[in-house]
Amino acid sequence: MMNVIKDELGKRVLKKYALPTAHPEHVADYALTIFHALPKKWWEHDTYQTDDLQLRLHLASLLHDVGYAIGEKGHHKHSRYIIEHCAHLKPFSRDVTENIAMLALSHRKKAKKSWLAKRFGDDLIMLRLAAVLRIADGIDRNHRGLVQIVSVEVCAKKLTITLRGATPKMIEHILLKKADLWPIAFSIPLHIQSEHMVSSLQND
Repeated sequence: MMNVIKDELGKRVLKKYALPTAHPEHVADYALTIFHALPKKWWEHDTYQTDDLQLRLHLASLLHDVGYAIGEKGHHKHSRYIIEHCAHLKPFSRDVTENIAMLALSHRKKAKKSWLAKRFGDDLIMLRLAAVLRIADGIDRNHRGLVQIVSVEVCAKKLTITLRGATPKMIEHILLKKADLWPIAFSIPLHIQSEHMVSSLQND
């Protein structure tokens, strides 16, 4: 029920700015799939409950591109501004809204420790949510929802995400442009592979 409420709230904001909902919904689905597949201990924190984290990640995923309503250039910065000033999000505390805004802001550009520290300080949990959002956004690079997450597994001291429908170019883009925050946030290597590649190796 809570996910439905968050989903409807995010869509209401997108509708207000006449923006499409398909890509944000795909990103939210991917982000939550990864979130729930990761070990629970990675999300343990005195300040946040699981529902708190889902709320932030879900709404940040839905609204990460809302800044396009202002302009394409620097749209991640516009997303932050809209989220911070959106009347639909007023029921949430300032801290929650600020977290959502910072996550949306951080879905673009190369991960640099200078801006990471400025946006998240020593809040490792928010940093991890940002890392998940970046990967989810990269999976739906074509904005068409053609890729599916087959599995998310932690083994051999690395995290492996297996995708269905992802081309080698798409995977390369995710690893080069979207995965740079991952080792900073999780201190564990990230491996992304296509289901087709795994099947080919198994059949050889």
